[in-house]
Amino acid sequence: MKFNFVFILTLLIFITCCAKQYPRQSPSTDKPNNNFSKIAIVKKKNKGLFATNEDYFITCLTEELQEKNFIIINDKEFRNYTFPFFESDESTKNVEPSIDILHEKTLQQKIDNLGLDYIIWVSGRTEYSDKVGAVSCALSLYGGGCYGYATQNDQSNIQAELWHVPKKRLLGYNKASVSGKSHLFAFILPIPIPSDSRRKSCEQLSRSVLLKILKN
Repeated sequence: MKFNFVFILTLLIFITCCAKQYPRQSPSTDKPNNNFSKIAIVKKKNKGLFATNEDYFITCLTEELQEKNFIIINDKEFRNYTFPFFESDESTKNVEPSIDILHEKTLQQKIDNLGLDYIIWVSGRTEYSDKVGAVSCALSLYGGGCYGYATQNDQSNIQAELWHVPKKRLLGYNKASVSGKSHLFAFILPIPIPSDSRRKSCEQLSRSVLLKILKN
């Protein structure tokens, strides 16, 4: 009985010493700092670079930068807030404004109210080529299915034009180009394996944009 009492007392002293030496960290220290830049990611509409379904690059870049705790303003919100400076009519629908537009006093006031630090103009597209193979499907009274194999090469190209708003300066152009291949296997049921070129090009671009922001 005496041994148990001494053992328990020793254990309590040990735990108390450890608690004092390694205090439990406050939850507030795990929260991210709120002093992060606010970035507008805007689709570059000129040159017809965007196909109907290529908003993927905008969405992907937004998610990549949000993971780094940047505050993101989307295309629609930015254009609505800065109306009419970035709206296009029939005569200028293929022309995006240059960075000189940031010297407009009315626009500058709008952007200051928004607290914007950077504008990223994004353009990108995925091109497909060299489709090889075939898949055929049939259906009958006794059942059906698909059989065959097909593959297709693709290349995703994405570019970001980075504006530093407070400095009214063009920081440069960041580009990423990645090739990939998609596959479609079919044995009764089709099994698609999509290319990851778009995701990889987006990740490459987000890293280069992040490095440029950190340097400025």
